[in-house]
Amino acid sequence: KLSNERFVQNAKPEIVANEQQKKADAEAKIVMLEEGLAGL
Repeated sequence: KLSNERFVQNAKPEIVANEQQKKADAEAKIVMLEEGLAGL
């Protein structure tokens, strides 16, 4: 959603902030999973 410029421009700021938080959480999970895989 965040890559959609129209969404970011038209959505309420709290919705955009929520989506940014979801993205950050997902990226953190990816890092944790990659570190776990590296330990195998």
